Amino acid sequence: MEVTVNLINAQRKVKIDDAIKASFKKSAEAVLVHEEIDFPCEIDVKLVSDKAIRELNRDFREVDAPTDVLSFPSGELDDYDEEMGFPCFLGDIALSLEFAKRQCEERDGADASLLREITLLTVHSVLHLLGYDHAEDDEREEMFAIQEKLTDNIMAEK
Repeated sequence: MEVTVNLINAQRKVKIDDAIKASFKKSAEAVLVHEEIDFPCEIDVKLVSDKAIRELNRDFREVDAPTDVLSFPSGELDDYDEEMGFPCFLGDIALSLEFAKRQCEERDGADASLLREITLLTVHSVLHLLGYDHAEDDEREEMFAIQEKLTDNIMAEK
């Protein structure tokens, strides 16, 4: 299984190091392996400011507030045929590093790990790209159990 993660850093408030950059691909790969997807895939990840993610959240979810991450599935997974000769584009992810940093610091205090938070949010988003949701309690339980397990496994490898 091969995954290409196109990472665009469109924000300037939170510095990202090589470990954080690598975590996007590693997280996406972990989800695809878990879901037994064995064909080439591609995902676009855009790192944005709180202002930008607030606008996206308002425009697409009608929630006028910043959030940590938004996922935009392409819908290609349902009709993908490997015979076409190109990767299956799973969709776009917008992630606010400002929000993620603040969120993990509020939860974990001085020992906050931005790397773990980004890993968790990436796993969460890729699950959304593959059709998972958490609107209902049973969906939430299943999705969050998978994301915690995969995040813990990824972080244990570091």
